[in-house]
Amino acid sequence: MGLAGDQEVPSDWRDVMRWRTVPGGPRPALTSLASTLPLVGARHRTRNYLRTLRDVLGSADWDVVIVDQYGMGWVVDELRRHCPNRPAIVFITHDHEASVTRQLYERSTGNMARRLFLQMNHLKARHIERRTAMRADLLTTITDEDAEVFRAEPRGGPVVSLRPGYSGPRLAARTIGPDMPNRALIFGSFHWSAKQENLSALLELADPYCGRHGIELVVAGAMPANFAKQISARYRNTRLFGFVDDPTTLFQSARLAIVAEPIGGGFKMKIPELVFHRVPLTCLSACRMGLPSDLLPHMFIHDTLPGLIDGLAGALADTDRLDRMQNEAYETASSAFDWAVRGRQLRDAIADALRRTSLSADGAAGRSEFGARATGQAKVKSSA
Repeated sequence: MGLAGDQEVPSDWRDVMRWRTVPGGPRPALTSLASTLPLVGARHRTRNYLRTLRDVLGSADWDVVIVDQYGMGWVVDELRRHCPNRPAIVFITHDHEASVTRQLYERSTGNMARRLFLQMNHLKARHIERRTAMRADLLTTITDEDAEVFRAEPRGGPVVSLRPGYSGPRLAARTIGPDMPNRALIFGSFHWSAKQENLSALLELADPYCGRHGIELVVAGAMPANFAKQISARYRNTRLFGFVDDPTTLFQSARLAIVAEPIGGGFKMKIPELVFHRVPLTCLSACRMGLPSDLLPHMFIHDTLPGLIDGLAGALADTDRLDRMQNEAYETASSAFDWAVRGRQLRDAIADALRRTSLSADGAAGRSEFGARATGQAKVKSSA
């Protein structure tokens, strides 16, 4: 179950899953100021969500409740009040949010009021993340690095690391040669304030450098209109494309993509998308979390942002090497991002959690079959 959104539920998913769409949208961002929940949690704990959740929880004996992301940790309190039984709780994490939100406020370049808001949001995020982890029977991460951090903290059940999969398009072949535009690409989504901080820090160095070296710097991705206006006004050698519905043509026109996001941590979902579109990558070492170790030699990896920028001109000029890199990265990654494998790993981990909770509940025997209800920030459009 999740809030209504703009995306249709794929038809083949409707056959194997039951969808419960919560009417209405999230609450205004300012709501979080008067809430003990972090921003994302306060926005999604709407009256409609509470009403729908309580109805769903009371309608059956749920074996497993999956809490998707830290902001939905408040759901665990509702389980105790409205679930007729004690289901196993699975906590899906996307980052170690206490670390991410701390980075965000410590590195913020905003005014004092903004820094204070970010600090308070960090404290709220840390509290609910730790509370949810301590009450979960299973916690999953998307990188081994995050798994180690969670294992060192108080928690209720085991931690399992599950690297994300990739099910998008794959480009069968591509050749990178000297006749291509001398173009570097920055690709992503820039609505989150951390993404905006990262982009601004990158462009502060990359924009004048690219101007001096005749490099065309392109930024593609959705961003707020006021932020796009600021970027356009400040950085004269950078082209903004905004949201691109099908970025394939843009990918094929770039010699190289830059991934430089020191704030935010976690796995960078754009990396497999770029690799499978055969775009060579230059990355900060902080952005390699969760990647297979044998993929790293086929990427440019830099410890610092100035080092990454200083190497751009030479990397873009060596088209023979770029062409080898994109082929080698594609082949190496071809079997590393399989959603079916991740699904089986998650299924087995949930089954183990269910057996543990079943055996601990008055000595009851473990059950071999179970249903699961996912609660989270999923945005789907009702088919009704």
